[in-house]
Amino acid sequence: MTIPKIIKIDMEENMKNEKLNNGAKEIRAVAMTRAEKERMLQNILNSPVPSPFAPIASPFALVSFMAKIQRSRFFSYSIVACLFLFVSAGGIVSASHSSLPGSVFYPIKVQVLEPLASIFTFSLEERAKYESKLAVTRMLEAEILANREELDTPKQNIISGLLENHTSILGKFISQIQETNLATHKDNDIVIDFQAGMNAHAEILDILNKDNNAPELPRSSKISDTARASAVKIRSSLMNVKNRPACSYADHKNKDESLITDAVKGINSAANDSSPTNQEIIDATNQKIDKARQLIQEAAEDEERGDNDSAHSKLLDSESSAKEAGILLKTGLKLR
Repeated sequence: MTIPKIIKIDMEENMKNEKLNNGAKEIRAVAMTRAEKERMLQNILNSPVPSPFAPIASPFALVSFMAKIQRSRFFSYSIVACLFLFVSAGGIVSASHSSLPGSVFYPIKVQVLEPLASIFTFSLEERAKYESKLAVTRMLEAEILANREELDTPKQNIISGLLENHTSILGKFISQIQETNLATHKDNDIVIDFQAGMNAHAEILDILNKDNNAPELPRSSKISDTARASAVKIRSSLMNVKNRPACSYADHKNKDESLITDAVKGINSAANDSSPTNQEIIDATNQKIDKARQLIQEAAEDEERGDNDSAHSKLLDSESSAKEAGILLKTGLKLR
């Protein structure tokens, strides 16, 4: 390296150092105004100082607990199971199971216990049957109240609202069953059982309301109207199904005739009880039997003409009417 180059490098280094020193002096010369110093001091004094004794948020707090439930289905099922067992162990549950509208335990029954039981019902068919069973339970509750002459308008409104909810949920389950198990006709049995239950219990409730002696109670029942409308709504779900495999006409006809025979036997065994209410039940049962027989005859005529869809539909309604007759005898005759 030549001497001129060395001198040049030293000069460049000296210039850089001089610039750095000048920059450092300028930085050290920077100062805040009096107003800025006062504002900074005020901010420091007003800032909260965390206490060394402040509680630390637990990882098991409610938010963390709910997050675990959302992340783990097994964890959520475990919590529900523990809750169910805990609640079931108490006397509150026993009182709730037999409670009626107007009781302080009734909301526990319909808003806690029944939904919990539904969680542990997994197949679509069983869930649909359970919802149908709950609807029938509402009708039985109404009949007990009517038999006691305690079915006032507020209680009717409660039961009618619950019936509408059960019907809506049942309709969704039936739609799902029809999408997945169309060839098995499982929806037929669920729908017809629901239709028979709603119509029969509506008939019983009408008879009880008509015979009550309390002038302040309504003679007509909003619950009966809701039950019949629910039966029509669920029954119509079978009319919307397309490309359903045909079922055996002969087997279905034999099934309906067997149900009619059983209902006739029930009437014969109850003929000795001549109380007014029981006689009304027996008369209503005979009407159901006559309707079932008429529908079988009409179905046979449709079958001869080759109208299989109409024949199948009438056999379903015949089955419902025959089952309604059986329910009228089994439940209606026990009330009075």
